[in-house]
Amino acid sequence: MSEAPVPVEVVGSEGVRLRGLEWPVAGPPVIFVHDFGGDLDQWGPLTARLAASGFRVISLELSGHGLSDGEPDPRSIALDVGVMVAQASRLWGPLGLVTCGESARGSVGTGAASGAPVHVLISPPAMPVEFMKAGERALRIMMAGGGDAEGHAAAKSTHDHLPGQRMLMTLSGATERGVALAGLRPSILEDMAQFFRLYLAPINMAWIKQKEAESTETS
Repeated sequence: MSEAPVPVEVVGSEGVRLRGLEWPVAGPPVIFVHDFGGDLDQWGPLTARLAASGFRVISLELSGHGLSDGEPDPRSIALDVGVMVAQASRLWGPLGLVTCGESARGSVGTGAASGAPVHVLISPPAMPVEFMKAGERALRIMMAGGGDAEGHAAAKSTHDHLPGQRMLMTLSGATERGVALAGLRPSILEDMAQFFRLYLAPINMAWIKQKEAESTETS
């Protein structure tokens, strides 16, 4: 059973405070970023359930959304995501990132070199090929509904052009997008948790051991 969530905030660009919730679980950190126009409630029970699977889940709200400061502006999403990852990874090491819709677009430039080596992109939008190719390398899963031709094409393009290792998860017959797609089947959450266990946990544990060794050397 996971810990109860506690309020958390990070300081974004120009001092804008981005607020949300953290499940203080002793496990690999995973940041959830909602779609533009939504808030952290958009995730429903998914965040709590992933925390119950042994992850330190941090669900943050974009500028001008929910309890966060600032004004909503799609151009600020990439900055917001970058700040979230930079501040959280300094505290807890390399982390996972779960984004949907426009926040998936905003996560393209934040990858392994910035502290987020493992991503889940739910219903990523169509993006220019050169924009994707200029993104940061990461290990990513793209999720799309097989019955959503336009959404599946966007996810397939994302799969084909983003730097790093990539996988495409297609839900046959599904036409839902975003969080509705992620919550469609109970097995999806377990697939997500297993993905983070396999690929994020070893990276995060290596970081923790390195920090412990550095602390021993300086004590």
